[in-house]
Amino acid sequence: NNDPIAVGNMMTLNGVTRAFVGVVSGRMMINRLGLEPVWMITGFIGFIGIVVNVVCLFNGSVAAAYVLNFAWAIYNGLWNSCLETSWAKSILRSKREDVNG
Repeated sequence: NNDPIAVGNMMTLNGVTRAFVGVVSGRMMINRLGLEPVWMITGFIGFIGIVVNVVCLFNGSVAAAYVLNFAWAIYNGLWNSCLETSWAKSILRSKREDVNG
């Protein structure tokens, strides 16, 4: 079943979810929890994504592809937000931390 509408819907679901999660994590989660805990949450979500990946591959349905897209969109939104925040902190002198003690 190669439904082009389903592919477009999945791409839309992925893009909107990734953008929403990125904004929420960048504006709310990182400011409230800190960068390191959000990185840990991202890792946990990634592990859940791997489990979802295996389950969806065995299922092989269109609904499973939607679930898979949604799970990885959450992970990508968190990952990108954490990565960009880490990078921004590394180039702004006022945000750098002294690691020498």
